[in-house]
Amino acid sequence: MFARGIKHLRAAFFKIFVERGAIVAATSAIALLPSLIQSLAVIMASLAGVCAGFFAIHSAAVGLLNRRLTSSRGRANSLYVLCYYAGGAAGITAGGYAYGAYGWPGAVSVNGAILLLPAGIGLMEIVKARRQN
Repeated sequence: MFARGIKHLRAAFFKIFVERGAIVAATSAIALLPSLIQSLAVIMASLAGVCAGFFAIHSAAVGLLNRRLTSSRGRANSLYVLCYYAGGAAGITAGGYAYGAYGWPGAVSVNGAILLLPAGIGLMEIVKARRQN
């Protein structure tokens, strides 16, 4: 019974995050906007929403990767983690330059633009899933 419940939760997780990765990315992008309001409480809530979104996107991407592979999962996961950290370093660098040049609105813009990548991948997954059904 417990195993069946775990299987159901896993399927629900997949449906919510992997097939709907675009929605998660869009929600994270929307969560960025309130951080432009000059209120510490609003900024903290906004950034908490963005962090939750990034963790959801990360778990969705790992789930999608493992679902697609039939072999060499360890290598693929290692490569994913490498790209994850390299992308994080690039995003932090781009955000820092944007902040230096345009202040907080520039950093928000760069992070919003970065979220277009998982949103696009999520949209492609939704289209692909609908074509298969």
